[in-house]
Amino acid sequence: MKNILKFTVVPLIVVLFHISSAFGQQADTSSVEWIEVYFNMPGDHSVAKEGNWIYDEADLLQTLIELIDQAQYSIDLAIYNLEHHRVGEALVDAAGRGVRVRVATDHYNRFRNRELGEQMWGMLAEAGIYTIDDAGVVIAPDGSMTERILTGASYDMHHKFAVIDILSDDPDDYYVWTGSMNLTYTGPINSNNTIVIKDSGIAEAYHREFN
Repeated sequence: MKNILKFTVVPLIVVLFHISSAFGQQADTSSVEWIEVYFNMPGDHSVAKEGNWIYDEADLLQTLIELIDQAQYSIDLAIYNLEHHRVGEALVDAAGRGVRVRVATDHYNRFRNRELGEQMWGMLAEAGIYTIDDAGVVIAPDGSMTERILTGASYDMHHKFAVIDILSDDPDDYYVWTGSMNLTYTGPINSNNTIVIKDSGIAEAYHREFN
């Protein structure tokens, strides 16, 4: 387990201005807004302002799993490569609680590791979770596969983000998880970062991209 460097940044006024301008959306409506940034291999922090960094014994996967475990309404996960069973099991548990779970992934990585891929997509299907990849292949809960050719199917779907509880009536429930890490067994070991964002305007922008 690697040390994690965690920054909390608030407020988000400048970021939200650019998000709103770029997407033409209304201003965010959440009353609590913050960003937390995690590094599993932090560099030199000696130049950081006192109080702007802490070391924490945790792992980058946990930054997502905690959000999945607390979700009450919805989880939309767009991930280039999903193979780590800690994440798969958390998604299955969420679906079992009645949370709507949707997963979009990259076609090439569906079964690049055949054994792990078959286990992951089979586990999600059995939990009633539909999954789709960027080539248009949908795996339904009954295990059947349908294919719809999508524009740009030959390119990588390189996103790594999740939108949590966007279906809630309360914008303060919305979260975004993102960063550089793939949800693989090597992802948490390689140098990576994850970012947790609590802000309704940013969550809505990511949700629109997912849809």
